[in-house]
Amino acid sequence: MEKFGSNKHLFELVDQAQGLDESKRDPALKQLSNKSSTAVPYLISLLNNSDWFVRSKAARTLGEIGEPAKVSIPKLIPLLKDSDISVRSASADALGNMGESAKAAIPDLIHGLQHSDYTTRMSSVEALGKMSKSAKVAIPDIVLLLKDSYSTIRSSAVEALGNMGEASKSEIPEIRLMLQDSEWYVRRDAIEALGKIGEPAKVAIPDLIPFLQDSQPMIRDRTKEALERLNYRVTN
Repeated sequence: MEKFGSNKHLFELVDQAQGLDESKRDPALKQLSNKSSTAVPYLISLLNNSDWFVRSKAARTLGEIGEPAKVSIPKLIPLLKDSDISVRSASADALGNMGESAKAAIPDLIHGLQHSDYTTRMSSVEALGKMSKSAKVAIPDIVLLLKDSYSTIRSSAVEALGNMGEASKSEIPEIRLMLQDSEWYVRRDAIEALGKIGEPAKVAIPDLIPFLQDSQPMIRDRTKEALERLNYRVTN
């Protein structure tokens, strides 16, 4: 992994990243985004910047670094309530990328599921899905998004439930309903979710079998995979 040459250089980059001169600011932010864990303390210092773009870029870069940047979690959580949409989204994405290490953010991410802004709802449910079973407390709130007016949010919600595996077994009836969604990719994600839930989802096998003949190749493939997870033998 590439490292920065010196702390002095990092300080210079941070100064430039916080400046008003976009000709220097943007290249500095780009250099800080080389995903080097060396930059983590400096990126954290940018989370309080008055410029939404700088806060957003710093949060997103910390998320790209992932687990090595988990020290930033206490600073990222308050940004889930930032006044700027991009900052909220970037912070949620970053926390999701840090997985179970960021479970302290779960209450605020659950709160984000009811936000009026589409992007905030989307980034919140995606982050909770990445935290897997550690976020199972969020399942009742995630289920509500299965009825969201945005199909991409419905898709992310059913995917999140699938990522939580058997912890989502009580929601199998709701997930089965998603097999009839008007959007093919929502149906695809519902199929995959049932497969990930495993044994308790065997009740859905009769619902899944017809999708082996679906016109969408990806749906046919995901159905086969899901049925195999449920120990149903698919014959060609």
